[in-house]
Formats: sequence, C-alpha cells, structure tokens
Amino acid sequence: MDRSRVVPALTDRYTLYAGENGMRLKFRVDAGTLHLSSDGRVLHRLLSNLLVNAIKHSQASLVVLRDAPIDAARPQAGVQFIVVDDGVGVDEAARQSLNRVLAGEQALAPAYERSGLGIVARLARELGTRC
Repeated sequence: MDRSRVVPALTDRYTLYAGENGMRLKFRVDAGTLHLSSDGRVLHRLLSNLLVNAIKHSQASLVVLRDAPIDAARPQAGVQFIVVDDGVGVDEAARQSLNRVLAGEQALAPAYERSGLGIVARLARELGTRC
C-alpha cells in the first residue's frame, strides 16, 4: 500500500467536512517511512474514523493527520499514524480510560463498541497493531 497516496486522499476526502465545522485539515508524511504492507480497506476505515472523530468532537481549528516512522533511526521498525488537533482535548481520567481501552487492557463498554474510538480499537486489532 502506498501511504503517500492514502493519507493525502483521506485528507482530500474530509477537507470539505472539516471546513463545514470551521476547521482546516492538513496531512504530513514524514521522511523515512517505508511502503506499508497492510489491508488497505481496514487502514482506510481506521484513519477515516480517527479523522471524523477529531472533526466532530475536538472543537479544533486545525486537525493534522501525520504518517511517521515509529523509530526514525530504524525505518524497518514500522509506521505510526498520528492525528493531532488544537481542540479541547479530554480530561485526565477520560484519557487514562481511553488509553487502557486502546491498549487492550480494558474492555470498552458495549454502548460504545460501535462508535468512534471503539471502532478504531477494533480495526487496529484487525490489522494486528495497537493504538
């Protein structure tokens, strides 16, 4: 899969939606990232959910989808996708709970399994990776 095309295509797809919510959407592909061997449909869904969540809930003026190596000194170590925004964020208790869910240490409440970060966590597990 050519991430140099996937990341810009996703930001192109959601730029109008972000604009309707008063936000700018950008992407950044860091140097040193390699070709990714992955299920493109699952990765597309995962990244789409991350972007939509940031647009819907962050109250940000800027959302950036970043594609970067996990370890710049060891390009074979893998890649990470990062969504950064300048929005409201979440309080520390909620952040800790989300981190436990995304790390697989705690189950997500059934009411949230089909929403937002629950979808992201499930898709990440399908890709054999973590959030």
